[in-house]
Amino acid sequence: MLILIYGRSGTGKTRLLRHLVDNYNIEEIVSVTTKEKEPSDGNYYYVDPVIFDRIPMAESAEIEGNLYGIPVQELRKAKDNYAAAVVDWQGIKNLSIYDYDNKYIKISADYSDLIDNYFKRGYSFKEGLDIINSEMQYCGEFVDCDLEIRNDMITPTQEYAEEVLNTIGFYKGE
Repeated sequence: MLILIYGRSGTGKTRLLRHLVDNYNIEEIVSVTTKEKEPSDGNYYYVDPVIFDRIPMAESAEIEGNLYGIPVQELRKAKDNYAAAVVDWQGIKNLSIYDYDNKYIKISADYSDLIDNYFKRGYSFKEGLDIINSEMQYCGEFVDCDLEIRNDMITPTQEYAEEVLNTIGFYKGE
């Protein structure tokens, strides 16, 4: 089963993924990127753009001058196992053609919480608004989700993880 977690930047997608991978028998689908590694980054394979272009990708996108993608090989983890990936608004549509009993988990948050998260990441107020505005075009394009989580930034990630596990029919003993 392929669990696709998507939503705006700063909504808690990576935090939820980390909790599912670290606490349950769920494999992580690791993305490839050409960006420079940053301390706040999630789990990526970092490669040169020339290498990136040689990897067969299930989906890819260019964001702020950097390439991101999910290799077809990584998706195969979902063939016989529970596997989860964080994807952006563009990627969610591209990955819907791969049918591994896909489950779509959308995460959203209030704008004030998003701006606060962008400050914590070192962005200015204007940069935070620019990020929100740049993602507006994708909002609502893919709305057929199995679960929508409204992250209030107070509820522990564990509670959201339990909602995901219940939605996908995952049993802790698996």
